[in-house]
Amino acid sequence: MIDSKYRFCIRIVTNECIYFFQVSTLYLRDQWFYSMQWKRNKLKFERILRTAHRPEILLKEMIHMIDFAMTIPIEDVEIYQFPLEIISEILQQQQFCLPRFVHENVIVSLAPLLEKNYPSPEICDFFSRV
Repeated sequence: MIDSKYRFCIRIVTNECIYFFQVSTLYLRDQWFYSMQWKRNKLKFERILRTAHRPEILLKEMIHMIDFAMTIPIEDVEIYQFPLEIISEILQQQQFCLPRFVHENVIVSLAPLLEKNYPSPEICDFFSRV
């Protein structure tokens, strides 16, 4: 039996089964949807960025991740902090391997995130080397 106050639904399909969630408001449904979308894309971006070896791919995925973080309609500190953390780790690992054009483009792409958060020490070090 479906209660009439739970009119808004989310369906999640996995390899094993289908999950069906009912919530009472449209706002709550959207928050669940965007939260799950963020989590899925967060894991995808992390996997791609940690395994990327070519600077062009690394830069392209950084830009996609930052654009996604800036446009998803969730207000949470993690949304803006996670991209800075993962980029800090990658810049620390590849500090001398990146060409100059990648350095410049990383700085430009980080600008929207840095309006909402303080840069990490690794990012400050990266900025000072350019």
